[in-house]
Amino acid sequence: QQPQQQQLHQRQVVVQRKAEAITEKTKPARPPPSGPYLPPGALFVVVLILSETPDAPHRRAVRNSWAKQLSDYQVDRSSLVSAANADGEAFSVETLYRHFFVVGRLAGILDYVRTEMEKERDVVMVNENDYASTTAKLYSALMWAKMNLEFEYVLKTQDKVFLNVPGMIYWLAGQPRKRLYAGNKVRLARIMKKKRSPWYMADKFYAGKFY
Repeated sequence: QQPQQQQLHQRQVVVQRKAEAITEKTKPARPPPSGPYLPPGALFVVVLILSETPDAPHRRAVRNSWAKQLSDYQVDRSSLVSAANADGEAFSVETLYRHFFVVGRLAGILDYVRTEMEKERDVVMVNENDYASTTAKLYSALMWAKMNLEFEYVLKTQDKVFLNVPGMIYWLAGQPRKRLYAGNKVRLARIMKKKRSPWYMADKFYAGKFY
């Protein structure tokens, strides 16, 4: 009976290892990023603002300038709503636009950033190091938005850029609602494959040599 028990145990180990291997293959490439609590409802445009984790003064400056609420802008808000609802949607002033700062995980100031997240409710922390790969950080931010938000458009920018929010909404309202990609188009730019570069692109995301 002892040899039979050993054989049975070996088969159980093999089956367990196969199950673990299958489970590992089906895991997502990255753990889902953590983010603020979001009320239900569709947004017209989501603005993802890439920010380095220690740059709280930059984020504060953005909040106090162009990222303020639309109700603080000296614009005709009813015309903004009408433009966004041209195709029969039902957006309101509150759902026209919302911004989120995207930061990475850095040990040592994690508690400070979590405090900022709880206070401001506009910080998304992704599972990427700020200085490792800007591409991976943006990818995680887009995945977070896709999994957690409903929206017509998403715009990526940085905390060192000034964005004309009403102008952006007016411009987007006149564009196609499907398959719109706007910005500076880069053709045949060589893809960075050096892992130490902030613009490193892993083959699992895009295996080509040029954009």
